[in-house]
Amino acid sequence: MTLQGRQGRRAALALVALVAWCACHVDHVEAVDVSLFPPCQASSIPPVAGNVSQNNLVLDAGCRYNLYEKNDAASCLKGNWIVIAGSSNTLLEFNNLINFLAPKEFDIDRTGELIGISALVDAIVEDGEVTHWEQIPNVEPACRQLNMSDTRKLEPQCKDKMVQLLSKAPRRHGAIRVTFVTAFFWARSDLAMDVIDEVIDADGDGHWKNAKLGFITQIGAWYYYCSKLKFSYCPRKELIEQDMYGKGMQTFKEEMEVSLERMQSWCHSGRVQLGCYLQTISWSDGKGERETYADMNVYIQKAMTSQASFKFQLIDFYQMGGNMPEEVHGGHGSILLNLWMWTVMFNSICPAGLASEKVNAVFDGVMCSGTQLRWANCPKYHHFCTHGGPACEKWECMNSVQCTLRASNPPEMGDTKGMCDAALDISGFAAAEKTTCHRLWCHEHVQWLLPAAVTVLALLLKLFLSESGKQDVSREVQQA
Repeated sequence: MTLQGRQGRRAALALVALVAWCACHVDHVEAVDVSLFPPCQASSIPPVAGNVSQNNLVLDAGCRYNLYEKNDAASCLKGNWIVIAGSSNTLLEFNNLINFLAPKEFDIDRTGELIGISALVDAIVEDGEVTHWEQIPNVEPACRQLNMSDTRKLEPQCKDKMVQLLSKAPRRHGAIRVTFVTAFFWARSDLAMDVIDEVIDADGDGHWKNAKLGFITQIGAWYYYCSKLKFSYCPRKELIEQDMYGKGMQTFKEEMEVSLERMQSWCHSGRVQLGCYLQTISWSDGKGERETYADMNVYIQKAMTSQASFKFQLIDFYQMGGNMPEEVHGGHGSILLNLWMWTVMFNSICPAGLASEKVNAVFDGVMCSGTQLRWANCPKYHHFCTHGGPACEKWECMNSVQCTLRASNPPEMGDTKGMCDAALDISGFAAAEKTTCHRLWCHEHVQWLLPAAVTVLALLLKLFLSESGKQDVSREVQQA
């Protein structure tokens, strides 16, 4: 046998041995039948830790969330008002809720859909269509979020402008109202609560005063942008001068404590019947950003340990992103992630009786998941951002194409005897801070089949190579 032949066969045998070892030792996580789990019980801190299998959220808590399709969610929110305060990730939540309730919105361009454009957006949805859309541009001088002393001086003017705009909303029975307030810092979330109070108190005919109100907020990323990254476009210059892990983190904590005290009182006042939902800062695919957000979230979680209640819930957005890291690009979630975030909150906002009887989540669209992210899948957005628009962002691309959630029955296994009918979905392949993997099999007791098959193939290949080697030796002897 030649030296080259021997080395080749040794390499082949080593590769086969490695494949066989991996098949025997890797824990293949199965495609889980979520119908086997009971619905999650109401909680002040709803469980979200787990992973994603076949687009379904599989919780470590051993329960599942009810699914609300478009019409279910519309019935739940009919006549009610959802207010969202935050920056880019909460703007995505706002846009995804609007698009979920009114799917035609994916094809309609409106001012305020992109981050940094509006200080406030107010929308009304009726019968699956947006019938009212008003916004205050982010360049409005009175609503700039500057150094704290300057912001406090401008707040009365900004409040008046927001109240005036929100007072324009039509009063139609059964309309769904969704309002977004751009809040880079905690103080703007506080202003949002003050504005809503004044609008409701001044509501003459009581239409919006009688609407059930829900409040959602996520604050924190801009403290990182300003104090850690020192971005020149940070509007609050005093934070740029602060060290993130010194005065910067202390500023975040102190301002958070003031805001949570205000929120605690407001959310239990009886005004916010659908509840308040404080979210942790979103998970990021950037290591430095992710680690700093985790440190900032410790303060949020510690504060909410004693304050969280059914009326004032903590929603762990960071953990949700960590469950499905492939759904996050540039620190922002896909439509799939955002609709799961809404599903978690719908289970607190909406009566269980309005949920679908089906429990298997199906996402319909060409780019529901971050795994489908391609510029070719968002041609309209890509043309816009490459022809005079703002810089192209992958996370904006993957949120610009129509996708919706529907409920179905769990997929049938058919005659495959343990193999999934559906194509393998890699969603949730590696959760944050831990290793996660996926089974190729749907049934619990046939995991042995893959390593057994690979081992048999390895033995057959070894036998073949052995016989081939003997023939080579025989030929070498004859040639000698």
